[in-house]
Amino acid sequence: MIGVLFIARMGSTRLRDKHFEKSADREMMYWLISRFVHVFKESIGCNEVKLVICTSDRPENAAFKHFSSIFPVEVFQGNDGNVPKRLADCAAHYKFSHIISIDGDDILCSPSAAQMLQSSMIQFPWSDIYKTTGLPLGMNSWGFRTEYLAHTMQSHNEEMLETGWGRIFETEKIQTVAYHEPPEHKSWRFTLDYPEDFAFFNSIISHFGENSTTVEDEKIWELVAGQSLDKHNSSLTDEYMANFNRQIEIENN
Repeated sequence: MIGVLFIARMGSTRLRDKHFEKSADREMMYWLISRFVHVFKESIGCNEVKLVICTSDRPENAAFKHFSSIFPVEVFQGNDGNVPKRLADCAAHYKFSHIISIDGDDILCSPSAAQMLQSSMIQFPWSDIYKTTGLPLGMNSWGFRTEYLAHTMQSHNEEMLETGWGRIFETEKIQTVAYHEPPEHKSWRFTLDYPEDFAFFNSIISHFGENSTTVEDEKIWELVAGQSLDKHNSSLTDEYMANFNRQIEIENN
């Protein structure tokens, strides 16, 4: 079985409780999960795929169980400061052969691209890492063969690994799935860190309403390009990367 794991936790300082901020009367996390439930519905029904919110063991993160009452998604609470350890422990708990890792901040992450990873995992089960390329920031996804993830974590279990944790993986056995690039996307930010990011997502979700669950990636790109919605948050990229690199330095020290 393949696990689709949504990495999320409470406690954001820039946008408090961001996964529970509402757009079109639904939580941001609702829209992310609903899109994956829609695309993976058949695989979930056949027990080929399981959806799990992979969160921290801090008590406040039990709030994510709210979504288990709405969707076929479970909640796993694991290591607070080491994300790949949390993923590895979750994979071991459910006995997943492979996992697809989805950042819970990436509200409109492409489920179609993730589905391509699922196909790649079935076709090339011996690879270590699987990833998509060509999509805007926050729409790509990647994944692992569970045995490789567990083996790698034997040397990193005690580390702080929260930001840019993919830096610990070294392998030549990578399956890359190229997804067609949308036009004008170099400055697009499909990730939820700042209030401006919320304004960006809110514009898209408010436009599509309930159809946000089923709308195709191409229609989202057409809307962003046609209405220049990237004006909400494209200016944050430099600040985002500076904070990203600063946090990595802190973790490495």
